Amino acid sequence: MRPDGNPVRPESPLRSTLEMLDSGERPFRARLGLPAGGWIGAAALTGDAALAEVQSERAMERWNLTRQKAGAYLMGSYAWQVSGLASACYVLGGRVPDVSPGNLAFPLDDHGLVSGVALIGGNFACLPDDPDRESPHATVLPDEEAQLGWLRERLEAGLEPLAAVLQERTGARARTLWNRASDMVAHAFLLMAGEAEDPLRCGVRVETLVKTPGSPLRANNAFFTVEHAGRGRVFMTRSVCCQAYRSAGYGYCDSCPVLSQRERERRAREELARGTDPG
Repeated sequence: MRPDGNPVRPESPLRSTLEMLDSGERPFRARLGLPAGGWIGAAALTGDAALAEVQSERAMERWNLTRQKAGAYLMGSYAWQVSGLASACYVLGGRVPDVSPGNLAFPLDDHGLVSGVALIGGNFACLPDDPDRESPHATVLPDEEAQLGWLRERLEAGLEPLAAVLQERTGARARTLWNRASDMVAHAFLLMAGEAEDPLRCGVRVETLVKTPGSPLRANNAFFTVEHAGRGRVFMTRSVCCQAYRSAGYGYCDSCPVLSQRERERRAREELARGTDPG
């Protein structure tokens, strides 16, 4: 019992799920609880026009981007970090953390750009067979499609104000920003789907995130299946080119829409043989 008479809320079972992310070389990590100093809440990050201006300038300098492309880069950075964390928890632990903007905080790197994420609280969505379904932190949903719909709504809640401020500050079109976000959400999900017990079955669920009618995350990205040695995975064609090839040391992404479908499939087969990144 706390001094105010209210019961102490038990620690979230989500902590054990987050610990699964620490093994291997996955690009997604998160801490549970608000760190002390140097972190910014998602509401401030996505709604601060002055910060968006600074971040846009830094992205332009760092990646040799136009102002509009810098806006798309920042939109994609948020989408990648947040959806990647959620996708990793979903694939590895069967749980989706609450990534509502009020539950997120971010550190900024030396360039003023997002470099990680923390979950302030430990709420999560799970299925009826989750061993911790009785936890006060748990929202029990009927199936995996409902879980991913729950995730999509929370991603949209954070991306919508960010899109508005980036559109104002960088001149990027709203559809360009959302296309970039959609591509990064899909890329992160498919990357983690490769670690699922059945990568193909998991991968096809990406459409719940980026193909739902009426969702701003619905884009023109496309998905295709490649098989190798009896294994199959879902790969993607991005809706927009990220312009990475303009930077020294970078070529075309394997999912770049500029490539021919034949070339994308060739690269996908090579990646499947190596067991690596589908994006």
